[in-house]
Amino acid sequence: MLNNPILDLQFTTMQEPVPDFIYDELKDYIRNSNTYYPQPLFLREALAKEHGIPVDWIYLTSGVDEAIRLATQAYGSSAHLFTPTEYTTFDQFCPRVQLHPSLVDLDYKIGVEPIAGASLIWLANPNNPVGFTTPEAILQLAQNNLHATVVVDEIYGEYAPHLSVISHITHTPNLVVCKGFSKAYGLAGIRLGYVIAKPEIITTLGQLSPWANVAYPSCGMAMIALKHREFYQQQRCSIVARKKRLSDWLAAKGATIVPSFINTVVIRFNSATQASSVAEALAEQNILVNIGSNKKDKVGLGGNYISFVVGTDAQIGQFQHALQTALTTT
Repeated sequence: MLNNPILDLQFTTMQEPVPDFIYDELKDYIRNSNTYYPQPLFLREALAKEHGIPVDWIYLTSGVDEAIRLATQAYGSSAHLFTPTEYTTFDQFCPRVQLHPSLVDLDYKIGVEPIAGASLIWLANPNNPVGFTTPEAILQLAQNNLHATVVVDEIYGEYAPHLSVISHITHTPNLVVCKGFSKAYGLAGIRLGYVIAKPEIITTLGQLSPWANVAYPSCGMAMIALKHREFYQQQRCSIVARKKRLSDWLAAKGATIVPSFINTVVIRFNSATQASSVAEALAEQNILVNIGSNKKDKVGLGGNYISFVVGTDAQIGQFQHALQTALTTT
């Protein structure tokens, strides 16, 4: 085992450190944290302006995990989920989950047909780890399943804004969108997400949540991030550019890359044995990646796939060196 520190590329969070302006501008929010702030209006108003929707269409949650819990508690008597997916905690909140495998070869495509008896249909768009769904397909899915609540997790939506269905909620009453600050703003640790839906759904979810469910400093950090949205847009553009360079480098070495819009690279190997050998060789060099499905971050991905987040330039260099070694020894 080498002495270099462990490089964990398993979670799809930004690898860049939190920028200094978050620290510099957080003081007032910390200073005013001596009381309770249920659903702070300043952040809900900012998000309403960001998305061009009424403020009463927004409910703040403790990460998207709380949104999952609330939605499954309210509507999850018969839940349906498309795979592969990152929702490893879904079954903790919902005892009855039907999985719908949606990746064939390199093509991710969900079914939009009616699902008899479904009460909740959940999908991510863009999807983690691979694939995406067109807005037209999502709207058709919602229209074909008016008996169910259709929740679209757009936590990676800033990487592909053209896929968003937020503007369609007005005329699609069973449609719900979840967003947050973990993936596109690099603030996973503040545990802040939000739900966008018609007021009747927002009311139902709010009745199932604690009175003051989100931390005031977290809301402050989210406000600061929104204020500096151009910085984060440039950061995401840099990640996308690094991903392309890395994917091109891998393709030049004969790797099969599965298409995706998020900050993750997925490689399909010829066999689970080959994928496992490469992942183990990387681990011997202190680099951790996902292999197939695991309880930590993925569900429904075959054992012949490995996936990993796009790191910084230095981390990519470390990964490339380690992978080159791994490929020559496996």
